[in-house]
Amino acid sequence: MNINSYNYSFNKSIKCFIWTKTMNILNDELKKLNFDKIFIISDDLVFSVWEKTITNQLKSFEYDIILFKNWEKSKNIDTYIKICSELFSKWATSKSLIIAFWWWVVWNLAWFISSTLYRWIKFIHIPTTVLSQADSVYWWKQAINFEWRKNIIWSIYEPEFILVDYNFLSTLPEREIKCGIAESIKHALCEDIYFLDEFEKVSFDSENIIRIIENTINIKLRLLDMHSKDKKSWKIMKYWHTLWHALESILDWEITHWEWVSIGMCFIAYLMNKKWLISEKDKNIHLNILKKWWLPTKIPSNLDSSLIIKQIEKDNSFKNNKISLIVLTKIWDIFSQNSFILEVEKNEFEKILNDFISNL
Repeated sequence: MNINSYNYSFNKSIKCFIWTKTMNILNDELKKLNFDKIFIISDDLVFSVWEKTITNQLKSFEYDIILFKNWEKSKNIDTYIKICSELFSKWATSKSLIIAFWWWVVWNLAWFISSTLYRWIKFIHIPTTVLSQADSVYWWKQAINFEWRKNIIWSIYEPEFILVDYNFLSTLPEREIKCGIAESIKHALCEDIYFLDEFEKVSFDSENIIRIIENTINIKLRLLDMHSKDKKSWKIMKYWHTLWHALESILDWEITHWEWVSIGMCFIAYLMNKKWLISEKDKNIHLNILKKWWLPTKIPSNLDSSLIIKQIEKDNSFKNNKISLIVLTKIWDIFSQNSFILEVEKNEFEKILNDFISNL
């Protein structure tokens, strides 16, 4: 079995095991750690599919399982308290180990809990979707929502290791795969013209999806290295963020976070073109590549722009009646001097938003 093992670091060296059947090494890697008990935190539906795969690797250890519904409404202080209470009732100690098995809210909450319980306890991430496998090597910052504020309570913490097994992709619905593709397209648009070329051919073949994940992982490892030196990688993370935070809240997360990634990128490209920052050609590159993968590119026409603006006013990007946005003036090169923070007056932003809703 050929397993790629990456060492990357923020405050410490972290192993990331990547390949098919990497779950087969979980038992051996766990034996290298010092802990008293394992707590698996997962989504009830996903865990029912893969229960034997993970528990077969845990026969040598004492473990318990905590399941909850993996959706955005769960990513809050109430769920945090509920899971912590369950951990205490099951005798979690400062020497315990948490395994996050799946992605998104499971990942966010399990990681965040690990960073706060007993100050911190050991943590492992086993991502099981295209997006989480491509994304997991980068994120050491995890957050939960509070009231109407998204990701407002957060911490920085690193796992003991990350285990990426491509076999988990076999049961994913196409919608989940496309959500991961949206994140990878974002990185290609911002950073890598050659990577973007790979999206010209639409294929959900496992080999193609794995290649996309590996390329995104390599980009994010470069980002991690860059961030440790000059802190510029935050530009990538904030590209398109402002709009989708507002839209997610308004629609109560009916459309997934990463579908809003797609819509948000299309809007930013539209706005940049209206402001004469990118060409019509570059605007259409955004639009066409996302359409090609059957990703959403339009804000629902029944959404009122004034309602969106009211929500944006709650975001930390809004100040002095202006909205701050990360924009490109040169596609594929977000780190150059051609990318910057653009401040747009609220009235102008709303006008461009109205045009986008009605014309695209």
